Amino acid sequence: MDKCKVCDKEFKTDKGLHKHLKAHKVSMSVYYQRYFPRRDKLSGELINFKNKDYYFNTDFNSKANMALWFKENPEEAKPFSLELLNKLKVARKYKKQPCQVEMRSLMIPSIITYHQLFNVSFDRIAKEVGFEETYKYDNNDILASKTDKPNSEFVISVDTREQQPLKLSCKKIVNKLDFGDYCAMGDWYSKTFIERKGLSDFIGTMSERKRFERELDRAASLNSYVIVLVEEPLSKVLTFDKIKPRLFTRATPTFIFHQVRELIRAYDNIQFLFAKDRKTSSVLVEKILRFKEDVRFIDLQYCYDVGAL
Repeated sequence: MDKCKVCDKEFKTDKGLHKHLKAHKVSMSVYYQRYFPRRDKLSGELINFKNKDYYFNTDFNSKANMALWFKENPEEAKPFSLELLNKLKVARKYKKQPCQVEMRSLMIPSIITYHQLFNVSFDRIAKEVGFEETYKYDNNDILASKTDKPNSEFVISVDTREQQPLKLSCKKIVNKLDFGDYCAMGDWYSKTFIERKGLSDFIGTMSERKRFERELDRAASLNSYVIVLVEEPLSKVLTFDKIKPRLFTRATPTFIFHQVRELIRAYDNIQFLFAKDRKTSSVLVEKILRFKEDVRFIDLQYCYDVGAL
């Protein structure tokens, strides 16, 4: 039961309370900041109000503030970082451990920060908090496997619908693929498919994701794995609303990455990777497909961010 702090009237739901606030000519942001003040742990400023869930589960107004607070408070950083992970598990009902893309799109330290704080692989930290394992972060053997000499010629199949194919150093053949834009052929085939996206295409797909979900459903039914490779760095995509000239879209990064996290939570056969540019993406396609089935145990964004990919 929610009670209005202005007039003490009780409401069964948040929706009822929020609608009632109009009678007091008070916005939700003013109401919560006035009667439930929460402040940035670094600056002391009121937490920006986006929605109720965000407001009560956020401790900083920016990633920069969070990073500086962690640097200035090393003794508090460890227990606080574990508390943030536990909040993620409980408040968002996460069962499987979060990946680097999720962590970087939420107000929580990246997996790199957790590794630096505890000096152990993130899967061990996540397991202690109670998450189910998804990726292994002590995977040097897997990463080294990409340099193994192939038993046969490495050939990549490019989908016939690919409008702007990447320039690959290996042999390529144009075929109609069931999913994605690229997959390895012959002995290298592993039911791993890479879906290449430019920034606008990525935003469009995530804005209207039902069609893409049907593709993921088909892939899952055939035990196939889909990697969405975006030809823009994650830092830029997380702030695409500030790009000048602005992209022609009403979508916001907050909305788009909510969709990304929803897909990651709903499907075990997908992950996202944001790369520097098309040239980098070309190299990554060849590297990733050489991992074959092992790619399902690698957090690609984390490996890319630390320079291991």
